[in-house]
Amino acid sequence: MTPLERALRERIAAEGSITLEAYMEACNAYYYATRDPLGAKGDFITAPEVSQMFGEMVGAALADSWTRAGKPSDAIYVELGPGRGTLASDALKVLRAAGFEGEVHLVETSPALRTRQEKALSVAHWHEEIPDLPAKPLLLVANEFLDALPIRQFVGGVERRVLVAAGGLAFDRDGDIVEISTQAGHRPSRDWLSFVKTSRARNKIRHWLTEQESEKAIDLGRRVFEKEARKFRLNPREVLESDKLKALLTDYGAGRIEDLLSSIGYGKISAKQVVARLVPDGTSDQAPDGENRLTSAVKKMFGIGGDAKLKVTGFDEVLIYRAKCCNPIRGEEIIGYITRGKGVAVHSKNCPNVQNLMYDAARKIEVEWAGASPASEAYAVPLTIMTENRTGMLAEIAAAVADVGSNIVHAEARTVDGRGLVDLVVEIPDKKHLEKVIASIQRIGGVFDVTRSARVVNQAR
Repeated sequence: MTPLERALRERIAAEGSITLEAYMEACNAYYYATRDPLGAKGDFITAPEVSQMFGEMVGAALADSWTRAGKPSDAIYVELGPGRGTLASDALKVLRAAGFEGEVHLVETSPALRTRQEKALSVAHWHEEIPDLPAKPLLLVANEFLDALPIRQFVGGVERRVLVAAGGLAFDRDGDIVEISTQAGHRPSRDWLSFVKTSRARNKIRHWLTEQESEKAIDLGRRVFEKEARKFRLNPREVLESDKLKALLTDYGAGRIEDLLSSIGYGKISAKQVVARLVPDGTSDQAPDGENRLTSAVKKMFGIGGDAKLKVTGFDEVLIYRAKCCNPIRGEEIIGYITRGKGVAVHSKNCPNVQNLMYDAARKIEVEWAGASPASEAYAVPLTIMTENRTGMLAEIAAAVADVGSNIVHAEARTVDGRGLVDLVVEIPDKKHLEKVIASIQRIGGVFDVTRSARVVNQAR
């Protein structure tokens, strides 16, 4: 529970439900008092931070208004919610050049932002509230200020209030309870990326997911590393703190031990390879170059080893496998995605899942098809064919597939709305051959459409 939620609960317990206006006021005060929200490390950016010209244009407009008013000598510059003081600094340069010598007054409640404003402005006066301002002519600026003010809201003539209900803070809307609390276990998920509308929301979700995935990868990498170290009769804690391991970090492109553990957790680096480099000769009964039946089975499952169809550029012995959502075949453009603990998943570049998966650019990795295609290599590719409903259609499709030298390993046919639907799984060596198969089927009279479907099929043989 955050200090803000605790304070709101205590206030509601003492006073009863509070208005939405009071709730927003408390949230705003807490938010701005505890952080600098602007810039790359913050939550948003404003025009003055993007371009100096914005503040200078505001300064020119104020200088014109001040001149038209007869240049009153007691006029003061006032800004409500001045952020980091960037707008005030740029506007005052133009105002001073026009002869304005008035005082600078800033209405700001955030200690963090006041500190930034003091650095941007040499002399200024700060106020907590607007009524505290001097009774003088004002050159008033309030950039992106009014949209952050607390409001009163009425539903059906009843003012909306906030209370404690269902274990958290909630709106009381004319008798209906609508929860607004963030309860334990409620966290953003990758699915949110498919329906959020703004780039800001997407970036915040991706940032949160990246942090969470990184923590999980480090934890998993640590456990895998420690397990491997014990196999080599080493003390895991001593190894992780050793200078010898730190000396190896640059070899694996890591700046810290956590970076190395993260790479192990993602499956990008083998823990066994790292530990083997730390073991003095003759210290272990392990045979790093040997391969037991379990290892062979895992390699066969994920497609690594001597007959691997895929490889990761710049890395050897990385677990790598074709993603089941798109089942890429040789000849297609592919992209690698480092999963947590499962190695590298290889997707076709036009796979619909790629956009959502790539929320963390650090987990994207270059992959390529390994070597030339052997004659025995074949991929099981599912096709869906829409046809007219007539006798002999399935036989003609089978003949068309056989004519280009392919084999059908599975076939199903059915009728939908008076048309025939044929599902095939065809063995294909590469993308070019797949195009030949599709073209051969499309030449059959009565075939309306041939598409490659996304059904899950067995891996390549």
